[in-house]
Parts: sequence; C-alpha cells; structure tokens
Amino acid sequence: MSILDFNTQKLIIELLNQELCKADRLITRLYYGEIKQAKMNFIQHTYTLGPISTRGASDMSDDKMVWTAIYRQRNGDIAADISYSSHDKEVAWKELQKKFNGRLLALIPGNHKAVIEKEIS
Repeated sequence: MSILDFNTQKLIIELLNQELCKADRLITRLYYGEIKQAKMNFIQHTYTLGPISTRGASDMSDDKMVWTAIYRQRNGDIAADISYSSHDKEVAWKELQKKFNGRLLALIPGNHKAVIEKEIS
C-alpha cells in the first residue's frame, strides 16, 4: 500500500475544504454532507496510520499544527472542521477567522471529533 506524504494529505484536505465552502448553501446540503463525511473519513484514515515521523514524512518547514475549528455556517448551523495553522493561537485564530469568513467560534488544539447537537438525533 502506498502512503501519501504529509503535504499530499494536506492538499487533499484543502481541496475538500474548498468543496465544503462551495457546497455550504441550502440547495446543496446533501452534497455538503457527503464532502464533509469524505473529509472526516480521510482524516480518520490518515490518523490511524500513526505519527508522521513513523511514516517518513515531515512538515517541520511549514510550522503548522492541527486545529479543530468550531464555526457557524452561513445557514446558522454550528459545524466543526479540521484545519492546519500556526502553533501560535493568536495567529491561528486570525488565519482561521479569514478562512471561515469571520464565523469562527472556537479553536481546539489537535484533531477532535466534535459532536454537534443536530448530529445526535
């Protein structure tokens, strides 16, 4: 099995993020859910591969870390997203506020599965 390097994994996640932004409209909610699930499946799969150092890849030059971002979608729903940004929380907050168009509510260091109320019922 071929293992993707870390930069390729980041690219795939960024492409999925771009699709999520495009699909964040009421008429494409089903597609949005499918893309979001594909992204979470990909992240979970790469997470189960173990630390980057054991996979022969390094991201030291980018000086980025994983953040779980909690934000409000355009339709008002609360959502979570896995993003890469600076280790500095103030820099990360500013970068991710731009990414989420000022709708960022919270940042949690690391890759975490956020449970949103509407996902429970």
